[in-house]
Amino acid sequence: MPPDTLLHGAYDTIIAVLQAEYGVVFDRDYVMRQVDYQKGNTALFRNEIQNGTDPDLNTFARQTDPAEDSKPFAAGIEACR
Repeated sequence: MPPDTLLHGAYDTIIAVLQAEYGVVFDRDYVMRQVDYQKGNTALFRNEIQNGTDPDLNTFARQTDPAEDSKPFAAGIEACR
């Protein structure tokens, strides 16, 4: 399982980059980085579904897998890259 620090590191990087930007560049990078961050969240959910040993956490991951809910949005964003 990826360590918790993986997403924290990604988030810290997002914040550091965005603090130096503004305007249209900020808007574009914010959205793109949120998509990437959510891909990381999805990977954690999928890892729990496939490899988790806690039945309650596994059930939660199956019921709330963010990949299914965000597919239409993510497809639209990816088309803009």
